Amino acid sequence: MDAKLAEYNALRSQIEGQFKLIVQVFTASVIAAIALFGYIFQGLVRSSTVSNAAPFLLLTPLAIIIPCAYFLSSLRREIFEWGSYIQVFLESGQDNKYETMRAKFRERYKPKESLSPIAWTYWALFIMCVCAFGWGLWLTSVSFLWTLIALIPLCLLIRWHIGYVRIPFKDSNEALNRWRKIKDE
Repeated sequence: MDAKLAEYNALRSQIEGQFKLIVQVFTASVIAAIALFGYIFQGLVRSSTVSNAAPFLLLTPLAIIIPCAYFLSSLRREIFEWGSYIQVFLESGQDNKYETMRAKFRERYKPKESLSPIAWTYWALFIMCVCAFGWGLWLTSVSFLWTLIALIPLCLLIRWHIGYVRIPFKDSNEALNRWRKIKDE
């Protein structure tokens, strides 16, 4: 019993550590992306001549946002896998069923859309970069065909957002089923 409690406490502290890491990575990525965007945008506004490559510089904050978004998704997935492990192996037959009750609550009251400020902040930064990119294209009179380049990060962000919304509901159930199969073997 003491070994299970020690394992439970270790996993809970690991989950709490992951939550803290998510907040730190999110904060650092937003600060870095906004600082980079502001620096580039200020340079474009103050410049008397704008080169044809200038609008593409406005997309560089996406090089920070998109990898961080995928990293946060993987951290979040790990949290749900650990929670499922706790639910299957450590909470069965015990009075303390925090993860089990949390999963039931999440399943019953799952929102139709993501209410995560992380997802919506990344979307706001993405839209800001793409709008500034369009403005830069308009300033330089570059062919509208170049706007297709902005579709690549858009596709990546849409794929991430869909996955980020599904993770709490779909992946936690899948992880729970995988742990149950392992326990039954």
